Amino acid sequence: MESLNIDLKKSIEICKKYNSQLKPHYCYNNILALTLPLKKEFESKKYKVAYGYFGDESNAFVRHCYIVTENKKVIDPSIILITKQEKIKDLSFYNYYTFAKISEKEMVSFIKKQKGNLPHLKDVLTEQERQFATFATENKLIVSIEDYENYLQRFDSKQQMIAM
Repeated sequence: MESLNIDLKKSIEICKKYNSQLKPHYCYNNILALTLPLKKEFESKKYKVAYGYFGDESNAFVRHCYIVTENKKVIDPSIILITKQEKIKDLSFYNYYTFAKISEKEMVSFIKKQKGNLPHLKDVLTEQERQFATFATENKLIVSIEDYENYLQRFDSKQQMIAM
């Protein structure tokens, strides 16, 4: 499993362009919301919906949803949305490990199979997530049992993490 890095320029561009459709701390819903305006890119297979974990050089990782390009770059408007302007450049130090890359149509299909029709797909992607857990153990990655949304909501608005 390879480590991917964020395409800051494209992430910022998409975050600004579709800001009204995005909500802080809702990465799964944000990516689902972007599948319609970015339909052309998804249908041409230029973009894939990605489920995985992201973290910094401390090797602490949190479950997350983002876009992966055909050039293996991450587009993550959710992280841009909540990062202070002066900290955005620090995001280039983050690593993304993807355990599932799916089309926008597969995402919608899987959501229908998911208990509660939720876009986190935890009931549908269990085998892929197990494989990531093995990879994380073998590579000494610290993986939070919380996902990105819950992890962030534990911090009040006065506390700021470097990239969140």
